[in-house]
Amino acid sequence: MQKQHGVSTGIVYNYFKDKHDILIEGIKIYADNIFYPMITISEENFDKNNFDKILRNMITKFIENHKLSQSAHEEITAMTHSDKEIANFFHSHEMKMTNTIVNLLIQNEFTSTNLPEKVHISIRIN
Repeated sequence: MQKQHGVSTGIVYNYFKDKHDILIEGIKIYADNIFYPMITISEENFDKNNFDKILRNMITKFIENHKLSQSAHEEITAMTHSDKEIANFFHSHEMKMTNTIVNLLIQNEFTSTNLPEKVHISIRIN
């Protein structure tokens, strides 16, 4: 990595504690761009009149991203079982996405019993 960017190994390790730290940062970048971009899709003019379109776009984007790098997705998901830091990162992002979607639904007068639980279960189905 340092050769690609024209920096010494020492400079890399001044910024990162160890290889695991580098891995975590890479996973965070990957997750923000591949796993969770649907949060930004949901914020585009969200209202009852275009809910179907937004939901379809979110699902389509998630499927496209999953297919784009299915093996990476599977490897990272597997890491959540063996690395607590990665598991915590993904859990916090799931909760952020759940809360974002629940808040948008409530703001647009969608009501349902156990709405946060239903949204979270929907997110976990992948």
